[in-house]
Amino acid sequence: MADVANPAVTEAEYLALAEASEEKLEFVDGEIRMMAGGSESHGALQYRLARSLGPLIDARGCRGYASDTRIKVRESGQYVYPDLSAACPKGEFEGTSLLNPTLVVEALSPGTAAYDRGRRLELYLSIPTIKRFCSWAPRSPASSATGATATSGSTRPFAVSTERSTSSRARYGLPICTRTSSSKTPSLL
Repeated sequence: MADVANPAVTEAEYLALAEASEEKLEFVDGEIRMMAGGSESHGALQYRLARSLGPLIDARGCRGYASDTRIKVRESGQYVYPDLSAACPKGEFEGTSLLNPTLVVEALSPGTAAYDRGRRLELYLSIPTIKRFCSWAPRSPASSATGATATSGSTRPFAVSTERSTSSRARYGLPICTRTSSSKTPSLL
């Protein structure tokens, strides 16, 4: 018997399912992915990141968004839920989907780190308004985005790394955010 591939779901079908669902559903490459609930350490890291970044986002006249805010990648019609995001000066929405994020932050977990630093990062970097992508792992010294040098394993203050990735992501020319133990004030935007 020949294998029959499941046909890809359309954007319209995804939106109808997502609207009716009580779960957060992502739409990537024609497939719907249900978002798993986070662990205690993931939730604590999200909280610390939001507390640290909130004043910076507000001080720059930007608008911050929590993990319930879905981002639409207009260029490809895909939808993702980052842990935190911001739009400057304010968000533009299509329905309930943010269209113009300037900052995206991911709190990594062992089960999602490869996806977050791989395909999801590619999607974020394809959004023309993105200026910063940052990722942190709650228990790992490898706490920066792919190609950046991690300087600390703690969840204390953050700074933007001036180093550029040596990977293909360097072509985007974006600073990669990493944690530092010497910085007293977060500096991301």
